[in-house]
Amino acid sequence: MKNIRFGNLCTLGLMAAPLAAGCASRTPAPTQLEPGCSALTGRVIPAASIGLPSGDAFITSTTVVGASAGPPAVPTHCRALGSIAPRGGTAQRIHFQLNLPLDGWNGKALQYGGGGFNGTLVTGMTPLRDAAPGDPLPIERGYLTYGTDSGHQASAWPASEPGAFALDNEMLANFAFASYKKVRDVAVAVSQIFYGRPPQRVYYFGGSEGGREGLMMAQRFPADYDGVVSVVPVLNWTGLFHAFVRNQRPQFVDWLPPAKAPLVARAVNDACDGLDGLADGVVNHWKACQGRGDLQLLRCPGGNDSGASCLSDGQIRALQAVHTPYRFAFALANGLDSYPPWLWGHEYSLDGATAR
Repeated sequence: MKNIRFGNLCTLGLMAAPLAAGCASRTPAPTQLEPGCSALTGRVIPAASIGLPSGDAFITSTTVVGASAGPPAVPTHCRALGSIAPRGGTAQRIHFQLNLPLDGWNGKALQYGGGGFNGTLVTGMTPLRDAAPGDPLPIERGYLTYGTDSGHQASAWPASEPGAFALDNEMLANFAFASYKKVRDVAVAVSQIFYGRPPQRVYYFGGSEGGREGLMMAQRFPADYDGVVSVVPVLNWTGLFHAFVRNQRPQFVDWLPPAKAPLVARAVNDACDGLDGLADGVVNHWKACQGRGDLQLLRCPGGNDSGASCLSDGQIRALQAVHTPYRFAFALANGLDSYPPWLWGHEYSLDGATAR
């Protein structure tokens, strides 16, 4: 089993240039191209090369993309688009994009994670989440990069039903974990065809839903990755979306207008600012803040909306829904029976969006 390092950007070689000076230098190995980029078109990666039950993978098109000074700068590379056939039934294909440097490949591969419900192709050609402004793209650093749509296409369903793909068991499994492993194996196989050797190192980088995907890869397929960066992972997906529905329903009827946000922020600040021993307009002891405020003190006369100086009964219900745990009527398979609430103490925006 490989030594998975979470967030070790020095090991991954993904640090911004000023910080990377302390990392051990790594000279890219000479790139030895076997077939040309166009020769990949039509290639089949048999299901036997994929470590999970799957159909064959196909490279459907290839393009030599010329270098661009940017920003961001992009080197000359081979862009390969393809898909992986389902095992059967009604499941959609898993689409992927591989970006293979034509010169100066560093012998490493980087998988990009997705976001939200996925359903759109992750190209592997965008800045990494939270990258510093002007930080070179991974492909500019010599990485083979790749991404996937996780095995379903959002355009196939109405925008009001983004999770409808989950009614198909194979597509649900692909979204949960399987598509990322399958595409990883295809990327390794294509590297072997194109460069004559597999990657020496394979890394994963994702945030939010992509962060969850990264943790799934580390837990289920640790031998396949040399490093995983998982940023703000969405862990309790079931709890999150059940709570999301509960939180959103009151807001369709009693939306809290932005003009009332300062009212709530001031009330929370008045109740909790000094809990850390310093009245500075910032709620630092946010754990102690929970349960201290009384929204009824902000109630409009009669509970009816009468302007920005008070809250209606419906607006109070909407705020209480967000700030109370969501409880299932039964325990989930992992034993959890609730999802935590939003916490008080973040109402004043650091970017000035909420005025005092």
